[in-house]
Amino acid sequence: MAGEAEGNLKLYGEVINNTGAAQTLPNVRGTFYDSGGNEISEGPIVDYLPLELIPQGGQVPFALTAFGLHEAADFDLQMEAEPSQETLQHAFEFLEATSYESDGSYCLRAKVHNLGDELHSYLAIVAVLYDEQGNVINFDDHYEHLAEGLGGQALNFELCVDSLGQTVASYELRAWGL
Repeated sequence: MAGEAEGNLKLYGEVINNTGAAQTLPNVRGTFYDSGGNEISEGPIVDYLPLELIPQGGQVPFALTAFGLHEAADFDLQMEAEPSQETLQHAFEFLEATSYESDGSYCLRAKVHNLGDELHSYLAIVAVLYDEQGNVINFDDHYEHLAEGLGGQALNFELCVDSLGQTVASYELRAWGL
């Protein structure tokens, strides 16, 4: 899903790892084109992924911001991933999830319960908003740095994601930890 944010073109999507192994994905690159098929770029293009390591079968949202670009007729995405031996824990369940709207944001309050091995480094939680067609509207993430381990207990969290003036049809919560 593309949109304009602060005078720049912003593209949201998801990377799906269907390779059969964990992958390290350092970045997502984009090339933008006008209606005549000509490459257009007026400034740098910056990407953001909440995780560089994408577990086998995992989905991770991304955002590309094309600075100085206000519209594009088409685009191409390029990604270069490498297999990784590192493994993220992704056995979590979300409990008591509630949503509400506040000042143009779609907010989610829930508990995340660790169903797997104890975490010793961090817990990453991502909330992804979708429109009626299943396109990513926007996403936000929250990192919990763990001074003490997180075993089988639940952790309360709240995430508010700017809905960018669009109607949120659904959302997904995802968590990964190390």
